[in-house]
Amino acid sequence: MKRVFTIIGSILAIVLISGAIIVAPGIAERQRIARSRIAEFKNDRYIGWALALNAIQEANDSFYAERPTDKNSEEFKRAESRGYPEKYFPTLVEEFGIVVQKEYSSNYIFNQQKTELTNYLGKVLSDLKQAQNSYVDSEQPANANDANVRAALEHYYTLFEKVQSSIQKMTLEEAQSGALGQRILNDVGEDEFSKPIGYGQVAIEYLDANLKRYSGTFTENSSNDESLSQELVEKTEIIMGLNK
Repeated sequence: MKRVFTIIGSILAIVLISGAIIVAPGIAERQRIARSRIAEFKNDRYIGWALALNAIQEANDSFYAERPTDKNSEEFKRAESRGYPEKYFPTLVEEFGIVVQKEYSSNYIFNQQKTELTNYLGKVLSDLKQAQNSYVDSEQPANANDANVRAALEHYYTLFEKVQSSIQKMTLEEAQSGALGQRILNDVGEDEFSKPIGYGQVAIEYLDANLKRYSGTFTENSSNDESLSQELVEKTEIIMGLNK
């Protein structure tokens, strides 16, 4: 599946990152992942799967496309039920690019827009970090499935961290220069924009298979497990729609 990454406006002139440059696991690796997709259930492992699925989907959905408006789409339902940001990265960038070109634009307005962007990036980074810290490998050492999930989380985290750093460093003059897109691309690196997508696709397949298989088991077992964080149990229930 090809993914097109288009950022509109004067801030970013990065026009295309497609499946042609996605760095994904090789065919042999994908086959190994498919054969060993179902993992052994544990309550904390289920929470880790859910947090990883949510973080990867949130990062992917909100960075490469605008927030969906079709209320019947899976992306819209996911964004609403899980509380994804109201504005996605392309929209925030477009608004930023328009505002800084206005005659009345000032450092105050510039910093407001920059803060809105960095707040979005910070929110997704927080979810990615929580997923990394909560993930429980199904084997020791980690098998291909778990290694791929961890790689997806790490690649998304690196991408968001580098974009955040690039935006935090920018000045009003740089934002108005018209060359900011190339500056951010140079700062972050083209590979960083494309690398997470392939890993994320494979990770979602693995996580989704196990989360759906064991949803009933988690509902039955989690309420009696005092070792679990109630906050994470509730977040897992929201992610998986188990609280409906």
